[in-house]
Amino acid sequence: MGCCGGRSNRVEPFHQEQSDKDFDGPVSKRSCRDVICLIIFLAFWGGMGYIAYVAIRDGQPERLIFGADSYGNVCGSKNKPIDNVTLSGMDMRDRPFLFYFDVSAIVDPTTESKMLCVKKCPEGVIFQSLEDYAIETNITLCDYDVDVEDYGSASTGPVAQCPEWPITNQTVILNRCFPLNFLESVTDTFSTIFNADLLRKIFSDIEKSWHEILYLCAISVGLAVVITIIMRFFAAVIIYITVFVFIIGSLGGTAYLWYLWYSSKTELDNMSTELRMDEDEDNVKTLLIYAGVASGVTLILLLILLVMRKRISLVVTLFKEAGKAIASMPFLLIQPVWTFLFVAVLCVYWLFIYLYIATAGQAQLHKDSGFVEYVEDEAVKYFFWYHLFGLLWGAAFLWACQEMTIAGAVATWKSNYDSQCTKAQIFKFCQLHGAQNEFLKFLLKCLQCCLWCFEKFLKFINRNAYIEIGIAKLPYPICLTSHIVSRYHQPNFHIPSA
Repeated sequence: MGCCGGRSNRVEPFHQEQSDKDFDGPVSKRSCRDVICLIIFLAFWGGMGYIAYVAIRDGQPERLIFGADSYGNVCGSKNKPIDNVTLSGMDMRDRPFLFYFDVSAIVDPTTESKMLCVKKCPEGVIFQSLEDYAIETNITLCDYDVDVEDYGSASTGPVAQCPEWPITNQTVILNRCFPLNFLESVTDTFSTIFNADLLRKIFSDIEKSWHEILYLCAISVGLAVVITIIMRFFAAVIIYITVFVFIIGSLGGTAYLWYLWYSSKTELDNMSTELRMDEDEDNVKTLLIYAGVASGVTLILLLILLVMRKRISLVVTLFKEAGKAIASMPFLLIQPVWTFLFVAVLCVYWLFIYLYIATAGQAQLHKDSGFVEYVEDEAVKYFFWYHLFGLLWGAAFLWACQEMTIAGAVATWKSNYDSQCTKAQIFKFCQLHGAQNEFLKFLLKCLQCCLWCFEKFLKFINRNAYIEIGIAKLPYPICLTSHIVSRYHQPNFHIPSA
């Protein structure tokens, strides 16, 4: 049975003349294929819409950006009152920063600490009383319902009416008050791990040379266009030179490793036993391993080139045809830009909804502390994974649209230009004759299992399925079309015509 239970896997003889005769360009009368997959895709995005609705309804990204105090008030915003919470629903537009009574709660969220919205983070070390500090700076650090003149008699502690003092100097990071000593310790740790001097030098170099970087990017784009044009006229020369350099480089690199091993081995053999060191013997063994691995890789690559040597002429032809297509349709080069913009919009939408998902929850009073905490619903816990899969599927769909667009455009152009010649070459490419030597056939089968990555295989199947849909009259779903394209590598396979 074939893919989707449709067709037989029997290999039939390939008739080039019949295929060329039947081909008259892309089919003009199109019909919707993969209806079931389309319904599933639309239903999935209906679920994405429902998740977005629930997240926007229950989410509050301001809590993530500005922070919320222990009474459910979002700093820097006008809040709605919460049932049974006296100090909730306050206007905090003049209090944009979040202050922690116990700074250790910044690192460990399980630490019990009261949090309040303040007008300004404490500056300098506060040794004086909080009452005097509030009068001098107009910065109140105690509960909202405690008057400044009552600060002296108010209780102090991590969950009390006022924080304990002295209070260290603090600075604002992400609208939250961070102690400077804590920030310095984090900076020191970061510098130890990532080598701050090197990072500082890198950022300094980027700042000084960003103009040159942009110029080089523009030059690279221009060179890519020039090479695309050159490949149309000098594809054979460039490809054969590349293959030649590749062969010489592989053989030369392998020979050089063997030379290094031989020199090190000779030097070690001529060395007296007393002067020999373990490092010298390890170096000889390492060079032998490198030389052996390089020899094996070189042999495999040369065998692949030997078996696939007849395809080089086809690659030259395809590059020439690609150059002609680009010359006739230069705006094809802009297609990846449009795809990138659409993917960027998808990512922005995904991040926007994720902020609501991350903050979706209902305000509830904690039984022990009496502070407000936001508890997410059971279903919301799974929204993130559904939303993440939607990002991956949506991005894959947009890239697939790009492949289909390019395949359809090139197929239409080629049918108007010279369909018979290219179609014959493509069918010759699909007609892969097996090697005469049975040992080589067995070796290549083993190499396929080791070297052919599953992800690359899927990309190849999908891309050629789009091309075949754009070129041939295959009235099958994309699933069966991918199966047909995967059989291009079987000997004497022919493409069925509608």
